[in-house]
Amino acid sequence: MNLYIVGNGFDLELGCDTSYKSFLDSIEFKLLCDKGSSNQIAKHIEDVYKKEIPSLWVDLEIALGKYANEFGKEGENEFIESLDGLKLRLKSYLLRQMSKYTNKESRRADSFLNLIADDLSKKRNVML
Repeated sequence: MNLYIVGNGFDLELGCDTSYKSFLDSIEFKLLCDKGSSNQIAKHIEDVYKKEIPSLWVDLEIALGKYANEFGKEGENEFIESLDGLKLRLKSYLLRQMSKYTNKESRRADSFLNLIADDLSKKRNVML
């Protein structure tokens, strides 16, 4: 049996700049925090970020949970709208990062994923 473990960090190992800190430093996130923006979640995350520098995506999940508990009940529609805006900017950021993905990095990922696909197509016992 072949055991393949793909988890958090696979993208970083391939050279993609997809860390939580990088997202918070990105133009996509900064647009959410501009004075003209009404995205309260992003502004809350920015306030937390100024106090303690997060390093993991779980830090975003924790910040969202705290925000939801403190403010989400008061204005559910605004909360959902802010969350949707955050998701759109994150998607835009990740797509921009993927466009930087070099052929070398792509070949490394493709080689690894092809190994898994080959084992699966030959009905070898594979655990992911």
